[in-house]
Amino acid sequence: MLLEDDQIDEACDRYAAADKTQWGFDDASWRLLARELRDRQEQIARRGRTISYSELVAGTAVADLDHWYRVVGDLLLVVADAAHEARLPMLTAVATKKAGDRPGGGFYDAARHFGALSPGTGDDEGFWIKQLKDVYAHWHKTRSA
Repeated sequence: MLLEDDQIDEACDRYAAADKTQWGFDDASWRLLARELRDRQEQIARRGRTISYSELVAGTAVADLDHWYRVVGDLLLVVADAAHEARLPMLTAVATKKAGDRPGGGFYDAARHFGALSPGTGDDEGFWIKQLKDVYAHWHKTRSA
């Protein structure tokens, strides 16, 4: 695992400090959900694959919520924050919309927020493909872990 629990916890703290909603989950549950999504994304990255948002949350406390897609977006922001602080590629590049097999707008918004993607570059897909390749390269190193 390249993103440690304490890095996810710190990202959760930054998220909470920004007065963002945890969608009714208490702090401990929110941290566990963020860690679980991190674990699933790391497994997918080691395999060199992508995963749809709905598959990513299947079997979690998020899956049965009517607004699950909003919750997963915020949890992915936490994971993206942790990767950014750890100076790693955006692990969240492996999570995609089911239709089109590309990430949603939140991925690019997060990349701009963390300074990884300049506003107005017009090459969002190229950025995503580069991040995906970088994620695969970094997490492939931990395949046997």
